Amino acid sequence: MAVRADGTVPVRIDGLSGVTRAAGGADFTLVLSTDGGAVGKVLGWGCNALGQLGIGNTQDTATPTAAVGAPDDFVDLDAGNNHALARRPDGTAWSWGSNSSGRLGLGPTAPAFVPVATQIPGLSGVPAMAAGHLFSLAIARPEQVAKPLPNPGSGEPPVDEQAPPSDEPECPLAVPDCDHP
Repeated sequence: MAVRADGTVPVRIDGLSGVTRAAGGADFTLVLSTDGGAVGKVLGWGCNALGQLGIGNTQDTATPTAAVGAPDDFVDLDAGNNHALARRPDGTAWSWGSNSSGRLGLGPTAPAFVPVATQIPGLSGVPAMAAGHLFSLAIARPEQVAKPLPNPGSGEPPVDEQAPPSDEPECPLAVPDCDHP
């Protein structure tokens, strides 16, 4: 086994088996495990100040801990800065952790952080998704893609829903006045 330049050595995590996917966020790790017969149970460890582990609280943990209330049949998983996304076999998308800038896709009235897996409303049949630093992406059916919204502070007129078709692809939902916490 090679020693890394910082002097640390990779170690096996005792008690963790059947891992089908792994994702690393900012100071936390998530895995999908088939351990115990579940198709894709989420386990997480590390920093959890914004509920990014999905374990129902904001306590950090150094050992793999199962997500609370999450379905146990996830087939895909990704981690962003302080949030996570998961996808079930039916293509429904789920999210948890920091909701700053609306990155959880739960709408404008969602809390600042969500410490449990919550289904993203209006998305189904999602074949792929990704969690970025301060954003999330999902491939969705055309009828599920949101149209651009006017930025209330920009002085731009609202989008005309009767506008003639264009060769330009439609833009996903705009996030006016995006902050960067």
